[in-house]
Parts: sequence; structure tokens; C-alpha cells
Amino acid sequence: MSVTRQARLAAVTAALSLAVCGGALAAQRPPAARKPAPEIQRPAPPPSGIIGGRVTSIQSGAGLARARIIVTSPAQAEPRVTLTTAEGRFTILDLPAGRYTVSAYKSGFVAETFSEASQDHATAIDLTEAQQLKNVDFALAREGVVSGRVFDEDGTPFQGARVEVLRPQFDKGQRILSAIGSAMTDDRGQYRIGGLRAGLHYVSATDPAYDDVGDINGRLTYSPTYHPGMTFPEEASQVRVEEGRETPAIEFRLRIVHPVRVSGRIAAFDERQLLAGAVIMTSQHGERLSPVPVKDVTIYPDGVFMFRNVTPGRYVIRARGETERKGVSLFGSFATSIESGDLANITISMTPGAIAEGRVDVESATGASLTFPPSMRIRAVATDGVMFGDAFSESLTNDGEFVFRGIMPGEHVFRVEGLPDPWVLKAVYLRGRDITDTPVYFESGQRTQNFRIVLTDAPTTIAGTVRDRNGQSRPDSTVVVFAIDPGVWRPYSRHVQIVRPTLSGTYRIRGLPPAEYWIAATQEIESGDLLDPASLERLAARASRITLAPGDTKTLDLAVGSGAPQVAAVAARAPGRR
Repeated sequence: MSVTRQARLAAVTAALSLAVCGGALAAQRPPAARKPAPEIQRPAPPPSGIIGGRVTSIQSGAGLARARIIVTSPAQAEPRVTLTTAEGRFTILDLPAGRYTVSAYKSGFVAETFSEASQDHATAIDLTEAQQLKNVDFALAREGVVSGRVFDEDGTPFQGARVEVLRPQFDKGQRILSAIGSAMTDDRGQYRIGGLRAGLHYVSATDPAYDDVGDINGRLTYSPTYHPGMTFPEEASQVRVEEGRETPAIEFRLRIVHPVRVSGRIAAFDERQLLAGAVIMTSQHGERLSPVPVKDVTIYPDGVFMFRNVTPGRYVIRARGETERKGVSLFGSFATSIESGDLANITISMTPGAIAEGRVDVESATGASLTFPPSMRIRAVATDGVMFGDAFSESLTNDGEFVFRGIMPGEHVFRVEGLPDPWVLKAVYLRGRDITDTPVYFESGQRTQNFRIVLTDAPTTIAGTVRDRNGQSRPDSTVVVFAIDPGVWRPYSRHVQIVRPTLSGTYRIRGLPPAEYWIAATQEIESGDLLDPASLERLAARASRITLAPGDTKTLDLAVGSGAPQVAAVAARAPGRR
């Protein structure tokens, strides 16, 4: 055998040996670990909440077709909108859990937002996961309409005026005007505003050309003109809007009144450095519907202040400040008449306010105890209706003791803020004398002790339903309860209350002091007219009489419509029985 052949044979043998060995080694290796199969990401189930209901006419009770239902919520990026069926029914599907606001709109009717509260505002709906709410019902009232013409000061028709319908309401205790409808005048000076709720309203007009103007000193704001041509709303005439009707033409001339500036300085009586300070300007007209907007006042650390865009008239400037932390607050005021020019260099010297001390006692009809929550405060309410003059006590001690370190000079009554349900104020005493609804006059620097405030868990309660003479619920009405004694019709009174029924027509009024009252359901009064003696006197002529004893709970159904309100049913429950 040749050498070459032997070499080839050896190479082949070696190769086969390596192949066999390699196969053996491969067979001895553990099998490679298999990668786990990827988990299938199952999509989250779609939201399945439902909001549904029916929209009907208050007048006929029939369903309203093609009413627009708008649902908004932070839980969804965009509003949801649907139309009602021929029977007035609607359903909105696939809603996630969250808080929802549901509103209904229909041409020729007053828009409504769903409410479950017996208060003068709407309440959002809390929808839980997969919850189905199918009784979100609306009863819409026919709209009232205001129309007329606006003229320039020379009597020519005013084109392009912005006309607003406003209603008075309470906001944080302050009676203000809130716009509920608006329109622009055409080339004939005419306007028409629909969608209005029945009641007494104000009508105003402004020239939009003066919305954003200024001079070398900055931006100017021109005040509106109120029908029948007044600068202040307190001097204006209210317009009665009736359900389903258009008012006779409301015509008036637009006045362009140049605003002025009022400036000066507030200072401590001893000229000590101020740590804090504030000023407010209010009109001396009527019930002060037009305080100078807070956004138009500036105050500097040295006490220098400036009010801009002030309409000429009679005003009171009130000031408060502090020169030491947890010290006695300082107060001052300045009355002035402003005409056509700016008013400058006013100096308001502030003196120490009054100090008041006392304690809170609890009288329980059920034997319950009360732990005073940190949010609970005693409030000294200024009887002139200007909240700037209100004062709050420091936190109550565990024994119920309280102290005020600075009450503005003037008349005040004591009220309690932050009370847990069902506790209400029963009485306020000063050295044994009941002063619950009797104002106490505080002087600068005065110290008064031995106030005693009594709380009770057996409040008076009146509840019931409001319907018209056809038996339909009337959520567009208001329920007013006011004492027969007109001497207690005051801004701070506990003896006058007003609530709006829910959409189902139910209402509840809690905490009235024991006394005799008039009660009525009406469409002719709003919360802003709550303390207008003329409005209450007119209402008393058509109201029903009710007597409340301590702790009384009474059920009283009311009818609203033409003529005197009718009490449909009265039931009483003894005090202390729940």
C-alpha cells in the first residue's frame, strides 16, 4: 500500500472518529431550554356603565323628541351627546366609572342639568363601574323670552350692543347678578333672548367697543346700562319673565360713562409696619348688587391701594390689616362720593377690632356626643350684608371654648360654620340673655366675654313635594319659607330660607327656628330676592301658614300655579323621633 493511500485512509478514519465523538458529545448535552410562550395580553373589558332616562314637558307630561342630552366627565376625553326618541327616552352606553354632569336641551324650553340635591344648584352623578342609571329624568318648562330695542344716547337705534338678562343670586353670602342669557342688537337696535326661566330679572346693555380699551394709565372697563337706563342695578327696574311667553318690548338708552380711579393708603393707627392688608369698595345703593370687582384693585406692601374702573357714585371703602402674627386685626372705613374725576390721596387709619370669647355647649335629644371637628368655626356675621366685615374665631378647644381676635366695629350676629349633620345652632346667649337673632354692636378695642352657643341634634325639618294643579312635578319653581314677623327679614336671618326642588319635585328645609311661618311654592322669586321685603309681602298674600315647635319634622306637599298655593298634605312627627 502506498504512503499516499495510507495517509488518505488515516485522514478518513480520523474524520469518522471525530464525527462519532462529536455525535456522542452532542447526545450527552442537556436539551436547550425552551423559551416560555409569550403571555397573551387580553384587552381590558370595555366600560359598561349606562346613563338613561326620559325628557318630558312639565306642562303636558308628554315625552319630548329630539331633545339633546349632553354628558360630560373628567373620566372621558370628549362629551357624549345623544338625541331623545319620539317618546323622549335616551340611553348613553359604554361609560367608565366617574363623576358625570348630564344636561338636557330642547328648543323652546329652559335647559336643565340633572340634580339630586334639594338646593339651588345642580349636582354631578357618581357612576360606579358597570352601574346602570336609567332614571335620570328631566321635566322641561317652556321658555320665557325677553325682547326689545336699545338706543344710543341721542335716541338712534344702537347696532351691535350686547344685551344680557341677569338674575340675582347669592355667591358665598354676597348678592350678585349672574347672566343667564345674552344677544346682540341688529341694525334696528332690536334684540331677542330666549331660554329664560320664569321670574324677575334684570336687563343690561353694553357697547363691546369698550370691552378692551385704555388710556395712558392702563385698561378701562365701562359699566353696563341697566333697564330703564340706570348706571347701578339697584336703581334699575326688574323685568317679569313668564313661562312660555314673550315679555312686552323692553326699550332703553345706552349710557357711556367714563370710569374713574380711586387711590390712597391704609395704615395702622400707630404707624407700625403692616404684615397684611386688604381693601374693598362697595356701593351705598340699595342691597349692594355691584361691589367693585376684586380684579380691579391693587394693594402694595406699604398699604398704598388703587381701585380702577369705578363708576361715579357713592361708595364705602373698608380696610383690614395686621401688624403682628396672631395679633388683633385692625379695621377702618371711608365713605365718599365719586363724580366725574379721579379721587386720590385717601388715608384710612385702622384701629384694633373687638375681642370676643365664649364656649359652645351641646344639647342632644338622643344622648349623642359631639367632637368638635377642626373645620368648625364660629362666625361673626356683619349685619350690613358685606362679607368683608365678617370674622371667624380660632379653632375650638376640646372643651368648646372659642376666641375672636379682631371683629370689625359694627353690628354682628353669631353663626356656626362646619357643623356635622344633624347638628344645628339652637341659641346664642350673652350673660344669660338670648341674642341668637339680636345684633351685638362691637366697638374698636372692646373685649366681651361669656358668650354661650348651644347646639342641638333635633333640628326642625319641613319636607314634601311641589306639583302643579295637574299633578305634574314642578322643579322650575322655588319653595320659600319665611317668618310671619317681618322684623326678622334680614340678611343674616335664620327665619328666611329658599330651596329649589329636585327634578322629581321633592324639597327639604332644615334648621328653621321654632316660630310661625309662611310657606309657598312659586316661580316669581329667586334666591337673590330672598330678603326683598316687597317680594316677601306679595308672596305672603298667597302663602300657607305653618307652625314649627322645637324638633318638629313635618311633611307638607305644595301646589304651584295661579291663585293661592294649596297645601296638599301635612304630617308631623314628634321631636326626637327619627
